[in-house]
Amino acid sequence: MATKLTPDIAVRSPIVILGGAYEIKPTTAKVLAERRASYFNRTWEHYCSHQHAPDAPAKVSPAAVLGKQIAYFAHNLFSAYRTYGQPLYRDFFAAALRHLLGDRLPVETSLPSTGRINVLEQPKERRYVAHLLFAVTSNRGTFHGKPVEIIEDLVPLRDTRVRLRLPRKVKQVRLVPDGGDLAFTAHADGVEFNVPEFTAHQMIELGY
Repeated sequence: MATKLTPDIAVRSPIVILGGAYEIKPTTAKVLAERRASYFNRTWEHYCSHQHAPDAPAKVSPAAVLGKQIAYFAHNLFSAYRTYGQPLYRDFFAAALRHLLGDRLPVETSLPSTGRINVLEQPKERRYVAHLLFAVTSNRGTFHGKPVEIIEDLVPLRDTRVRLRLPRKVKQVRLVPDGGDLAFTAHADGVEFNVPEFTAHQMIELGY
């Protein structure tokens, strides 16, 4: 299934999303991406090299639509990304998310793709706590038909940039449990700082 994206979505076009799609008939939602059907499904009777069959020119139905507070995809995008690992599926979702939020994501970071960041608030302590996680996973066999991912080596990560959009004004940023203060830049809608180096996990306290 090839998806052609409108010019205001910054993802390369077209992309192929495997696994079929739902038919969408939007009423007031904005169409972000259009679907195209292939001329035929590849079988023994219909073969055209190792690539997918070419797109038929007629429109089918939208691939992604955007309402006031929701983005909806015709494909099972997350399952397809988990199964096939195609980065374009992730980029497709990220582009729609940025479009939905007006390019103002609550969290922005320079962490690699296998990195994770979690942010929670502790009102009684008047602080936010951010957890940075990073490790490179390796596939080592399968268990009950599912791939087994393990972490064998921990590599230090340096100069990680973090920008958080928060409703409260942050007065202090420090590493925990080390206790070292971090320089930060306050913005009207949040805070930005750099973590010099960490291995596997780093906790950051943002007091307000």
